[in-house]
Amino acid sequence: NKLKLGLATLSVAAIALAYTPSVSAAGNNATLRVVHASPDAPAVDVYVDDKKTLSSLTYKRVTSYMSIPAGRHSIKVYPTSAKGAGTPVMTQDVELNAGWDYTVAATGKLSSIALRVYSDNLNLPGANKANVRVYHLSPNAPAVNLAVKEGNVLARNISFPNATDYLQVDSKSYNLEVQTATDSKVVLSTT
Repeated sequence: NKLKLGLATLSVAAIALAYTPSVSAAGNNATLRVVHASPDAPAVDVYVDDKKTLSSLTYKRVTSYMSIPAGRHSIKVYPTSAKGAGTPVMTQDVELNAGWDYTVAATGKLSSIALRVYSDNLNLPGANKANVRVYHLSPNAPAVNLAVKEGNVLARNISFPNATDYLQVDSKSYNLEVQTATDSKVVLSTT
């Protein structure tokens, strides 16, 4: 089972591997996608400026990028069962710049859940290239490496809740594996 590096997103065991999608912020807007990466949290509804924007977002789900006006926004996250009433599980104000792209991830276990905001880069790479970025969003996992099976290590020592810089690779199919950073033991493979 090979993974084609192109214009898509993969989320496995709350370690998200992102590729350059074809959507990009324009004008006075930013783009934003949401990742539910809290392994023991229930399905959630996400409100932006007190308006329900996403419903029933479940663990490991990564939304598509959506266009949002630039500026300061309030993000509130409620369990879906609460139907937007009561106290949100998380509340955070975020500043979105015009023309920028963002990933907002609910990370950590429910007892210490937090919203993390990552600035993304959706600019298209050169011909026959793909931009790859790894988000380590698994709270119980040690620091990891991302490697091509029986090949080069693409990114080293990625720890929770960090994301790598963008790596430019040839656009083709790869067998990938996640290794522990300390001893290169394979803990997850795409094969």
